[in-house]
Amino acid sequence: RRVVSCEVADTVAAILEEGVSGDGGAKNARVDGYKVAAKTGTSQKFDILDENGNSYLRIGSTVAFSLSEDGGIAVIIVVDEPTSSVKYGSVVAAPYVSAFLTKALPYLGYQSSIEKEYVISKDFTGLPVSEAIKLLKAEGISYEVKGDGDFITSQTPTSGIELDLKTSKIILYTNESAKQFVEVPNLVGMEASEANKLLSNLHFNVRFEGITEDFGGAVIIAQSLAPNSVVPTGTQIIIQIRYMDFED
Repeated sequence: RRVVSCEVADTVAAILEEGVSGDGGAKNARVDGYKVAAKTGTSQKFDILDENGNSYLRIGSTVAFSLSEDGGIAVIIVVDEPTSSVKYGSVVAAPYVSAFLTKALPYLGYQSSIEKEYVISKDFTGLPVSEAIKLLKAEGISYEVKGDGDFITSQTPTSGIELDLKTSKIILYTNESAKQFVEVPNLVGMEASEANKLLSNLHFNVRFEGITEDFGGAVIIAQSLAPNSVVPTGTQIIIQIRYMDFED
């Protein structure tokens, strides 16, 4: 038995999808290449009060479902008494909805609207330069050779790293004296677009976790490399981003 008509359901779904893809409070639930409808929420707990009789504990949540002609899946994440300074469901729950759907939708066979090509970096050390270049060209990986030796002595990123073919580059060194280093900047709190530009200028291989299609207005909340550490040019850095405008 229907509770609402198909027309009403479609309208509600469209409104909730706009809250994810547009400038709504569920932006952190975005999943690259998929349409997702979501609603965030934050509620107070009144069974435990402070000494002044005020409610101070919260529950942050996000419920979401994917929109597809072939059906979809639904998920709800509930964070009971979040300990972070920000307790809104849009911040403490929505990112985990995005992380879950990012993995679950491709696994279940739902087709993404965007094409992403990833490759695992191989170990080229010990190979002749000409052979390493031949292998890299065959896989469509951008590369740069530094040094005047005939064999690869080291590389960045190292082997076993997942690289985005569109944005990544492997740097091959033929002697250690040719290796260059860069200091890792402190990115936390910086706008994602600004951080991306900075990291590109410093020749990092950047991988964003969270929203990656359009992160205008999002900020960095964590980075995989410690600020002020010194790493070889071309090292991969993983960045976590969030929208922090606290809407529910």
